[in-house]
Amino acid sequence: MEDKINVIPLNNIDKSILEFLQINLRNIFNKETCILDKINVPENSIDQSRNQHNANKIVTIHP
Repeated sequence: MEDKINVIPLNNIDKSILEFLQINLRNIFNKETCILDKINVPENSIDQSRNQHNANKIVTIHP
């Protein structure tokens, strides 16, 4: 098991937010932190009844 934190951006996230997150995760957890390639959230992942994305549909699209 790798001893690092991988962040996978969903859709379009501002680069400054990702950099802020990377720095703070590294400082808080004292682990290497990598920003991976973004994935686009599928339209069918939205649960209209809760007005939220269904995490199971998002997690399963990442290899």
